[in-house]
Amino acid sequence: LMAVNEAKEWIRSVTRVSLPSSKKEFEASLADGVILCKLFNEIANSLGLAQIQIVPADKLSYKRIENINAFLDACRSFGLSSAELFEPIDLFEQKRFPKVIHCLRALSRNAAVKGFSKQIMQKFYDLRSRKVLF
Repeated sequence: LMAVNEAKEWIRSVTRVSLPSSKKEFEASLADGVILCKLFNEIANSLGLAQIQIVPADKLSYKRIENINAFLDACRSFGLSSAELFEPIDLFEQKRFPKVIHCLRALSRNAAVKGFSKQIMQKFYDLRSRKVLF
């Protein structure tokens, strides 16, 4: 639960999007991929990188999957390994949310190494030595 709250606070601080307080509602709020795309776009904008095209989310599942895939493709291009990524269905069906959190931690770490100032779990990452202090 602590990791979920840290991820939620990081997303909120980067995107300035209001997020639900309950874990279940937070998971549901990410399931269409829009907030994740906004998160990546804020990082990309700060670092002068290309942004993701966000598909307006609606009830059609293929549009939601399209946003999730765009986020995952952007993360892959940003340097995340396949082991750090989740499968779209993990988020879309909200079955394996810890894998989504793992991906967000990896994205935050890579963004910090590249110079992005806001990061998840700041107390565990030393910018000077660029080492994770778990």
